[in-house]
Amino acid sequence: MLDELINIFEKSNKMLITNDNYLFTTNVSERTLCGALMLHLNELIKQTKYRDYHVDVEYNRNAGGKLKTINKTICGQDNKVISINCDLIVHSRGFIVS
Repeated sequence: MLDELINIFEKSNKMLITNDNYLFTTNVSERTLCGALMLHLNELIKQTKYRDYHVDVEYNRNAGGKLKTINKTICGQDNKVISINCDLIVHSRGFIVS
């Protein structure tokens, strides 16, 4: 399964580099690159057994009204709570996929 998922990602990454290479030379933001990769990844995912999964960018997983967070110690100071946004994620959006 892992090899299959890696193959899907590598194909979508190759599609990004081939079809959207101008993005790398125009100083666009990371979010733009993630969005472009998301489109290619979604296209390939829909052709596989993972077609019921979703590809999202900047996903904050607001499950049950709570954002996902981590505690981080900064410069030896007390923990600071930081909300997490995934740059790019393939997931079920909280629902069980059969």
